[in-house]
Amino acid sequence: MIEVEDLKVYYYSRRGVVKAVDGVSFDVKEGESLGIAGESGCGKSTTAMALMRLIEPPGKIVGGKIQIDEFDALSMPDNKFRKEVRWKRISMVFQGAMNSLTPVYTVFDHFVETLKAHDMFTTKEEAREKAIKLLKMVGLKEEILERYPHELSGGQKQRVVIALALLLDPKYVIADEPTTALDVVVQAQIINALKDLQEKVGMSLILITHDLGVLSELSDKILVMYAGKAVEYGPLEKVLGNPLHPYTQLLLQATPKISGGELKWIPGSPPDLANPPKGCRFRPRCPKAFDKCKEEPKMKEVEHNHWVACHLY
Repeated sequence: MIEVEDLKVYYYSRRGVVKAVDGVSFDVKEGESLGIAGESGCGKSTTAMALMRLIEPPGKIVGGKIQIDEFDALSMPDNKFRKEVRWKRISMVFQGAMNSLTPVYTVFDHFVETLKAHDMFTTKEEAREKAIKLLKMVGLKEEILERYPHELSGGQKQRVVIALALLLDPKYVIADEPTTALDVVVQAQIINALKDLQEKVGMSLILITHDLGVLSELSDKILVMYAGKAVEYGPLEKVLGNPLHPYTQLLLQATPKISGGELKWIPGSPPDLANPPKGCRFRPRCPKAFDKCKEEPKMKEVEHNHWVACHLY
């Protein structure tokens, strides 16, 4: 499994230290799917980049532990991690497929370059055979291989990026906002493609999105983040069926429902992570805040496997 304990990722800027991820813990078992939810800027993508060890200066992983199967990811030399873990054990569908593909490479070139980068390239014939197989798995035809990114629709690009993430048969795949900027019909197709892949390949999925509808379709567990902190964590049916943290409750109330009903919104804005509020970071926006919220809450197990960081419990 993947085990993340007390992960901290800080960015060092002229205006101070930005605590983008500040003490996040979770685990993902083989074949399981974890959804990470929260507003933009809460640290979802930074957490994913830390798992891939792709944090670049001025960012730095300053604390915590990332265990990927038998590998202690943060103590490994960069070259060893790239050769043995990245893309072979854990891969990533990066946010914004439009920008993830090199415009002067054909789709097939992308497959070849990925294999070469990880010393897995043998012959073009073998690479082509594997590429065709993966494209078919995500619902694309062989002819796509000879096209350039600008010749593909948004949905086709997203499927190509998913196929590339599966190229070296990883056990764990991170999908960062895989349905962003796609229309509703294509979103449904991408969700169904990811579902099918989980069943066929048996991969574990870490899904990052602010769309709770997408999370409810694909996730076994949910991690809710706010301002670099984990605020609620547990099985899908508990976190979405019985949300405990006021932030999770407000997120759900701000999500349109087929049955209708009044939509609510969360007043205010997320805090400046270079100078976050003392105590609970959601306190300035929380309708249930009280004096004790000036102290930082710790994650506690309120019911079996259902964790929340809130002084109400």
